[in-house]
Amino acid sequence: MGRKIVLKENRSEYIIEDDSDIRPNPFKPEEKYPNLQNQEKCDYIVEITSKVLFVELKGTNFEKGMAQLENTVMQLNDIYSNNKKCCYYVGRNIPSAKTTLPKYKENFRKRGAKLVTKTKKCVIKTSSILECKCDCK
Repeated sequence: MGRKIVLKENRSEYIIEDDSDIRPNPFKPEEKYPNLQNQEKCDYIVEITSKVLFVELKGTNFEKGMAQLENTVMQLNDIYSNNKKCCYYVGRNIPSAKTTLPKYKENFRKRGAKLVTKTKKCVIKTSSILECKCDCK
């Protein structure tokens, strides 16, 4: 307990503060699923009990990041059909348009996943993930 998992790319960070006995398992999607090697995919997947987190760490290309998250969720939907899914986009540029973000959130909801967006940094505790409170602090 008390360890931190820091996933970093493009000056964006996703930090899991491990405050439980259950260890998250972060990995690059292509490491476990070689079929994703030459496809658009998110940067990391984190498995933790019956939950799976899809993490995209982006600079400024929001649309591309959303496409990478969506494709990963679609490609692995059968594998993770019994898991609760949360998708995290952490980037330097998130559109403020009132129509863009809700549209993406609804698209992910239809795929059985929750979309969380955060500018530059997301910090979350394992206990929050386990309680299905997927929002960053």
